[in-house]
Amino acid sequence: MEMQNNLDIFLEKELHPFLVTWVTHNSRVSERMVKLEIQKGNPVLLGKKAESSITRSIGNIVRADKLKVLSYNICRDHIHIVLVCAEDELTNIVRKLKSVSAREHNIAMGVTNGKDKGASPLVSNSRGETQNRLWAQKFNRSLIYSDDGLANAIGYVNENRLKHRLPPLRKKTCLLITDMLCSIEEAFTP
Repeated sequence: MEMQNNLDIFLEKELHPFLVTWVTHNSRVSERMVKLEIQKGNPVLLGKKAESSITRSIGNIVRADKLKVLSYNICRDHIHIVLVCAEDELTNIVRKLKSVSAREHNIAMGVTNGKDKGASPLVSNSRGETQNRLWAQKFNRSLIYSDDGLANAIGYVNENRLKHRLPPLRKKTCLLITDMLCSIEEAFTP
């Protein structure tokens, strides 16, 4: 009897590992922007305090929703995460991670008051004009097909700050990340 690799077994159970990336608003130029000749504005760049508070928000969702995260890194203008879930759940999971972290970030920055659903404290009962966009609209996903691919994706995410020559995260942020991660065995248990 031939041995299947671990991911083959997990894929049969409908759980898939994904490398997911999303970027801050205006930090990248998309093909669509080039095609429509849309001018990029000032990019949103995160400081260490924002990286920590956003990581806390995402970690709270990961724990509350029992998400299966194998690796996570935040790098000034983007986030990488290795997430295990059913394929049809991925978009809604990322949508929630982005929207809740953006809202909580805007509350912390004083852009949103946190009482009215997303309303700016400057313009009552309105949304949009004075809101700060934190994340770009889309996100990238790559389905991981093999044990080696999974190991490579986790290593890539873990080393991403070094790749971009960014200073290490705060110790507090590193602890928040450790607290949201699970083991490979836990990730693939339905």
